Amino acid sequence: MGLYELDGRIYDAVQLIFTFGIQERERIKQRALAKLDLQAGTRVLDWGCGTGMSLKPIQNQLSEGRIYAVERSASMLKRAVARAKNTDKLEFYFILGNGLNINLPEKVDVAVASYSLGVLEPEELEKGVEAIWRNMKSDGRVVIVDTEIPGAETLIARIYQPILKFVLLHVFEDKYSNRLMPTIKRFFEQIDVEQVPAMTAIAFLGKRRDVALPGA
Repeated sequence: MGLYELDGRIYDAVQLIFTFGIQERERIKQRALAKLDLQAGTRVLDWGCGTGMSLKPIQNQLSEGRIYAVERSASMLKRAVARAKNTDKLEFYFILGNGLNINLPEKVDVAVASYSLGVLEPEELEKGVEAIWRNMKSDGRVVIVDTEIPGAETLIARIYQPILKFVLLHVFEDKYSNRLMPTIKRFFEQIDVEQVPAMTAIAFLGKRRDVALPGA
């Protein structure tokens, strides 16, 4: 049984054990989400919502609107549902699926993908980014937070990075790829980016391109 098929509470516990800096990673994401400046009535796609860790900072900004949360793991989606707080003006729609072929009933204003694109197989990466792009309005904005491993410039880094990559791949199924950011930038114009090497994290804020740029 893979990690993503375990109870969502167990997944959260494993993530806390292995990432140590989970709180700092959450702050990186929260800073990126704050830059969206969500307005009442916004439609949001949480692509690969996992156990719903992004839902709270989104809810804190959004008093009125609609959130579509997509997740491939039923056990993790169940945990996300428990985290959601429906109100008379804020609606949640949870969708079980891998998100690659998703077609929402309406285009969203904003999309969020937090540590969800990195778990795709290399040949699925572009399809995942394109699925997010396809379900957004022409002026839509996106926040993508994922793994970025800087170059190993020190002896400690050269020793540590193989261990890190092993844990990412074999525990979290994170197939970290340096193709991620170039692929994202083909579909979204960069507005802002925050790189945090100590947390092996990157937070990208972008605007949807009308037409995706051709691949290399």
